[in-house]
Amino acid sequence: FPFAPIYLYFRKLRKKEDSARYKEKLSKINTPRGEGFLIWLHMASVGEAMSTLPLIENFIQEEKIKKILLTSITFSSGKILEKRYEKNSKIVHQFLPLDVPVLTNKFLEHWKPNLSIFIDSEIWPNLITQVSKRKIPLLLLNARITEKTFKRWKLLMNFAKKIFEKFDLCIVSNKESENFLKILGAKNIKNYGNLKYSNIKTDLSKKLDSIFVKKIENRKIWCAASTHSPEEILCAKSHIKIKKDFNEILTIIIP
Repeated sequence: FPFAPIYLYFRKLRKKEDSARYKEKLSKINTPRGEGFLIWLHMASVGEAMSTLPLIENFIQEEKIKKILLTSITFSSGKILEKRYEKNSKIVHQFLPLDVPVLTNKFLEHWKPNLSIFIDSEIWPNLITQVSKRKIPLLLLNARITEKTFKRWKLLMNFAKKIFEKFDLCIVSNKESENFLKILGAKNIKNYGNLKYSNIKTDLSKKLDSIFVKKIENRKIWCAASTHSPEEILCAKSHIKIKKDFNEILTIIIP
């Protein structure tokens, strides 16, 4: 923990952290909690953030819910969520603090969530343990455990069971994850399919879809999804090479 500020500072210099907000990962909180029922959703990156949008929109409509706290880890997910909800006073975005007891305790002491929802495969032992100790209902939504992840957890089976048994409800994205979670000690498991297949279609998004389709129809498309630095540079170089043979090529890069 003493080296955490240095670690984050160097990540900021490498532009892997938000220069204005990276201290949020040290539990520096500037936003008051406010009164009333607060739901907390945590997701890691852009993919998880986008998959939760339908759920977030439903929560916004619920009068009982006074505040929605969104936490994420990656720089890009923070930018997307902050921009999308910057005018909505009901929603607050913050970067999740590092999984160190003193930081997670400060985070939970400030926000005091009434319900916590972790998305996909976000498993942070210290944080989950403290949430459970505070008797805050804990859900794992769109739970995804790959065979590779399962094998890692299996090496620490006793520890894994102590973590996964703390979830009050696990809603899995597929049958494989359901089977793995049972072995890892999760108790209340439901299989309702992948959250990413749900969608919201507003009038604006339909118009944008129409414009987008017109722009890309009859063009060859190459999509590079879930890229990480320096893969974007390689994609750009590949695009230049492909364009020599296919002038109308459209390259879409999704970090």
